[in-house]
Formats: sequence, structure tokens, C-alpha cells
Amino acid sequence: MWLFKFTYDHTIILLVLGFCSAVTGERLKDPKNKLKIANIIVTNFTCAHKLAHIVESVACSKAVHNNRTYLYGSLILRQSLERLDVNSLLDIYGPNGQRVNIFNIKTDGYAVLAAKRHDIYVVDNILKLMYATVNEAPVCPLKAHFNYTVTALDINKCKVPAFLPKAKFRAAVYFRLEGRQSVSLVLDGYLTN
Repeated sequence: MWLFKFTYDHTIILLVLGFCSAVTGERLKDPKNKLKIANIIVTNFTCAHKLAHIVESVACSKAVHNNRTYLYGSLILRQSLERLDVNSLLDIYGPNGQRVNIFNIKTDGYAVLAAKRHDIYVVDNILKLMYATVNEAPVCPLKAHFNYTVTALDINKCKVPAFLPKAKFRAAVYFRLEGRQSVSLVLDGYLTN
């Protein structure tokens, strides 16, 4: 007989304790850790921009075809960029609405674009999906007055760590220019398997 009854809240606590090594990214960097194809239901996909003297426009949308979610987006800059800082994060929510951060990565965007990969396999998988659907692979420095367009990125091909539970999530990418947040992309949804 169990002396301790496990609830969803306890599962979240155990999940957080399991992420202690993921804080440095080691658990997510290890190729032996299992990734699974996620069944993702996207509820909201938003984008916004600030610094109008640098960012001309940013647009995003989602579409559902044959029970699959596809993301579309475009970015036009007013001037070429010498530096691009990126902050990526993934949070999941428990049944009581409590947020648990899975990862929060701050990196040099140009280093990732030059390498076309990242040390964390979840991010690397998303980059591969993005490069497969972008109209022209972004190179450093990003061009001014060029429409970088992502067409029909199949979010259901995204691989997530197998230890993630069924949960509501929020994924975001924030671009920082001149030390200030300039472009944000936020994806809300559910992991159903």
C-alpha cells in the first residue's frame, strides 16, 4: 500500500525535480533522451513588434488542414542587423494554472543562424522545420527590405521530450535589438500525448 498518493501536482513537482539537470540544458542536449512527435493543438499564435525604425513589419497566422496545424509568418526589416539576440522559452501549465518553465534560452541569434543548429535538440528540431519552410535561409547580417517568409510550418512534426506530460503550454521567441525587445512570437496550445 502506498503511503503517499500521487496527484497531478506531485507529478509537476517530480517533473521540476527531474529538470534540475535541464536547467543547464544537459538533459535536453543528450541525444539518448527520447523525443516524441507531439500531437499539438494550437489555440493562439500571435506576433508583435516594437522599434519601428528597425522592424518594418511582422505577421503571423495559423491554419488547420486535415487535423494538422500549420504556421505562417513573415518579417521585413528597415535596416540590416549587425547583432540579433534571441530568448526562447517553453512553459507548461498545471491544472491549477501554475506555470512550470521547461527551458529559457538566451543566445546569440547569428551564431545559431550561422551553425543552422543548436545544442538543445528540441530547439534544433524546430530550426530544421523552419529552414525547410522559409523562402530564403537567413544569413548574417539579415537583409533590409527583404520579406523573410515561413510558409506552412507543420507544428505537428515538432519533437518534444518524452517526459513532458499532457498539458497546456506556452512557447515564445523574443528577438532583442539594440538591447530592447523588438519582435515577439508567442504560441499557446495543448500537448495531447
